[in-house]
Amino acid sequence: MSNGSVDSFKFRATDTVGSPEAEEDGAFLHDCFVESGYLERLRDCGDPARIVVGRTGSGKSALLQRLQQLESRAIVFKPEDLAFNYLARVNVFTFLEGVGVSTDSFLRLLWKHAVIVEVLKRHFDAESRGAWDKVWDFLRGRRDRNRSYAKAEEYLREWGVTFWEETEVRVKEAVDTVTKDLEASLGVSFGSAEAAIKAARNMKNEQKLEVKQRARSIIDKGQVRRLSALIDVLDDILEDRQKRYFILVDGLDGDWVASELQLRMIGALVEATREFRSVQNAKIVVALRADIMDALLREGRGAGFQREKIEGLCLNLRWSRDDLVCLVDRRINKLVRRRYEKNAEVRWGDVMPARIKYGASRSERQSAIDYVLARTFLRPRDAIVFVNEVIAASSGRARFTADIIRGAELRYSQGRLRSLEDEWSRLYPNLGRMLELLRAGPARYGFDDFVKRVEDALLSETEGCSVGEWQSIVDVYMSDCDARAAARKICAILNRVAVLGVRSSKLGGGAVMWSIKGEPHLDAVALDSDAKIYVHPALWLGLAVSGAHDVFVTG
Repeated sequence: MSNGSVDSFKFRATDTVGSPEAEEDGAFLHDCFVESGYLERLRDCGDPARIVVGRTGSGKSALLQRLQQLESRAIVFKPEDLAFNYLARVNVFTFLEGVGVSTDSFLRLLWKHAVIVEVLKRHFDAESRGAWDKVWDFLRGRRDRNRSYAKAEEYLREWGVTFWEETEVRVKEAVDTVTKDLEASLGVSFGSAEAAIKAARNMKNEQKLEVKQRARSIIDKGQVRRLSALIDVLDDILEDRQKRYFILVDGLDGDWVASELQLRMIGALVEATREFRSVQNAKIVVALRADIMDALLREGRGAGFQREKIEGLCLNLRWSRDDLVCLVDRRINKLVRRRYEKNAEVRWGDVMPARIKYGASRSERQSAIDYVLARTFLRPRDAIVFVNEVIAASSGRARFTADIIRGAELRYSQGRLRSLEDEWSRLYPNLGRMLELLRAGPARYGFDDFVKRVEDALLSETEGCSVGEWQSIVDVYMSDCDARAAARKICAILNRVAVLGVRSSKLGGGAVMWSIKGEPHLDAVALDSDAKIYVHPALWLGLAVSGAHDVFVTG
């Protein structure tokens, strides 16, 4: 598009290049999607990648939405619609946990049951009157040749007509059946959570051992074996490679179930996803936030939850500079085309200044695009939010100026601070206290200077908190007075959440180590007096950092 045509277009304060939330980005997501190879891997049922892992705003939901658009047999699972929150109110689980019985196998069974039912409903057109007849005819013709078919038929007949009910009904029925069987077998009433806790507390060790054996028998009750047989049968049912099914699960970081149960439910889903790999023409695809995956791998979900096996299923989202530039190019062009000229070709560089000054020296300049990207955590959400802030401040103009970009940066930076606290609240509920350590400080620290800053903050600590890493750091410091150990711990956490980058001879002494580039987690032992610590440019204005120098390379 010519410069004259660009000048004819004027941004409005209400213009945007889309929403940072994929669920609200329908106007831009379809036309502006950037394929970096991730979508191709997810669409391949033979590819092991099926757990999409990334930080908030890295494009997980957008990827699943695009997969849904392209695959006509995609089935969307919303956890809040599956009645799993019902489990948090069932007192029998409180009792079982109290006597040391793991219910993980039952949780996995619920996930697998829900997935299989939805696939069969879609495949056999459960809305039609002859759906059951189609299922029985298929099984009847094969059960004499393979015992798996007989077990699968037994499983389906046990459920009867409720098999085709909504998933919520089936989940509640399964839980209620186990509860009644346990109450009858153990002679215990689970009328209230208090009663369940009391019953578990009052049992002697030999009684608990007996309860464990009975409970495991009742929970399994042959269902696990028969359901495994049904998975094998499902692979035969879905023999047509042209009819692939994708089961998409997103929204796992929401409030769909009580927090104490949520991680266990997600761990059960991850295990169920791994077990479902034997079905060649159906694939469970799960979007999972990076901090939740970290918690799963750190805490483990029983003897079968092996890090290597789970990591082999993961698709870790990473965005390059060129991919982010392409993303913003497409979105700015779509904005112009929607309101100005359908055949327009306007790129990001057409509306940006050539270079922006970022330091005290006149020579400290960089391209405007790199200036913006250096202030993102290399995620689509950050780029979209920043550009939208710039557009809002550019009303009536055809181009963004350096002054407008720097003015919008303050609002953007303050928003990134709030976003970081929200994103990491599960693992680091007192992250805000650590961030305040950096307020009005420099953009770069020597390690000894960072230790001094941490020590000053700990000595002035007067307001206690009952949870989180910050309180444990304060407690250890108050007892040992080891400021260096406290500084190492804080630096490792802030590096993990991408607030700090680190350069150290023990880390190779080369480029600054940033977690958002896919480097491994920082080993706090690597921090000694020669280490250099850098505050991420995205937070400079929000934290009133002084003496800023760009050290973050976007490429």
